[in-house]
Amino acid sequence: MGKKLIIAEKPSVAADIARALGGFTRKGDHFESDEYVLSSAVGHLLELAVPEKYDVKKGKWSFARLPLIPPHFDLSPIEKSKDRLNALLRLIKRIVDVGDAQGIDVAVCGEMASQPLMAFALIGLGVRELSVNPRAVSATKRLVRGISTALAMEAASAALAARTAPDAERELRFRLVAALGNGALSAEGTT
Repeated sequence: MGKKLIIAEKPSVAADIARALGGFTRKGDHFESDEYVLSSAVGHLLELAVPEKYDVKKGKWSFARLPLIPPHFDLSPIEKSKDRLNALLRLIKRIVDVGDAQGIDVAVCGEMASQPLMAFALIGLGVRELSVNPRAVSATKRLVRGISTALAMEAASAALAARTAPDAERELRFRLVAALGNGALSAEGTT
């Protein structure tokens, strides 16, 4: 039987879960038992993109320019957490591969599945069910309807093979935008 992946918010919470459930051994940066692979983020892995990414003319934050309401809210990997994000994506891929071998669909629930770039990566890794924030349903539907599984798999493979986390992000962004345009990265929208 395959293992279930648990991603805790931070390493100390993962260690607490491992102690509470028992039967875990440390395997590098994660824990494993007969039933589970247990890893963690390091707090948040993604952050809201800064306004300059939306419109360079807006310049830096200042009280005179507030309120600044971007056309959509995009997330970017937090610089210091990019390697951790890639490690978690590799663990997700591992769980998906085991699920596929056993004929079990793998689902992802949470904010990660609600972000277009991450949803694109998850689909490419083989995840077949995404449970998303209600505000992200329209954008996620557009994404799923607008890409092929083959394209997502190709992008995810290129991202996993990238030498650095920024290179992996560029691979995903380039391929998603090439397929659906810049609006593909919008987390909100209409069907």
